[in-house]
Amino acid sequence: MSLKVKIVPGNCTVCHKLGAINYNYNCFACEACKMYYRRSIIKYCRYTCERERNCYNGPPPLSYYYLNCKACRFSKCQKIGMHIDYETIPMLVVEKYGLVAETLRELIRLDDKRVDTLRKSFTLENPTLMQLVETRGTNILTVKQKTLPALTVADWYFFNAYTTIVFLLNMAFMNDVENQDKVTLLRENTVKTMLLLSSFNAISKRLERIVLPRGQNVIPEEIRKIMFVPTRQNSRLFYNAPEFLEKVTGMLVRKLIPMRITIEELLLIIAIFFCDSGTLPISEKSRILMKSHYNKYCLDLLKYCHCASPDNFQTRYNDLLGIQIVLQENFKCIEYMALTILIQMNPTGHKKLFNDIIL
Repeated sequence: MSLKVKIVPGNCTVCHKLGAINYNYNCFACEACKMYYRRSIIKYCRYTCERERNCYNGPPPLSYYYLNCKACRFSKCQKIGMHIDYETIPMLVVEKYGLVAETLRELIRLDDKRVDTLRKSFTLENPTLMQLVETRGTNILTVKQKTLPALTVADWYFFNAYTTIVFLLNMAFMNDVENQDKVTLLRENTVKTMLLLSSFNAISKRLERIVLPRGQNVIPEEIRKIMFVPTRQNSRLFYNAPEFLEKVTGMLVRKLIPMRITIEELLLIIAIFFCDSGTLPISEKSRILMKSHYNKYCLDLLKYCHCASPDNFQTRYNDLLGIQIVLQENFKCIEYMALTILIQMNPTGHKKLFNDIIL
């Protein structure tokens, strides 16, 4: 475990700047260099020095010209002995499978952008799925959440769907998929991807069911009333409502908890499931492209498992792909609930995306 002992301020042993006040990751380093090293590890970032990899070797103070070299900064962190508990697997992946590291780096970058947008922004626009596909979501005007009244459950559903769609649309290979095929793929996979991401978020918060980003119940109060009020009509449509509600919000979470799934594994299976076009009505060109990337992501996952679980990597790989069965069952529950709400409440004024991805 890394020690963090309060000590007298001094010069950072990485960048030589004054202001290091803690013993970070086994070294006397400033907070900036500590976080830089951590980001480089968990984000699979690797850099190339344009000079001779000796930018951080000169006497202090280092010029901005040398301080700006990311490759040498990371190398200096390693040289002085920086170490974090969970760096072994990422370092091994980078060393043995450079292309897998590149894939993970890109997926993590896209997910970081999705999370940042979901936490800080919102849009008052009401785009269709096709409009998002045609522009990859780039023409949607967003505003800061703090300038708006508290978002409703419906608002969170919509914006979660929007950020998930943009995440999937910006996978590199999607540039080569025809727009109508993109719509088909997104209609099939947006809610499933939201379920996987929301379940992982619940696990990170040590919860046993999915919640909205601000911790609210995913089922609005007006819908919960329909589910729980014991009328004849409702009892036909929502038999055993408490058990059904628990199933919808907790099924996938309970599947993932004992697996101790990592963010790398999660993002790779999201890519795999997204590329598994099955019998979807898409063009032959798109089907061949998706199959090619499906095979690529499967191989990337197998290689990652080989680094993370060398003794039982094949079993781990099969267990991760097996999540798709539970995901599909969870998705069917969501579809059933959405259809029931449509019949019972005849909702109006909901966002167009809801019609495109679930209703």
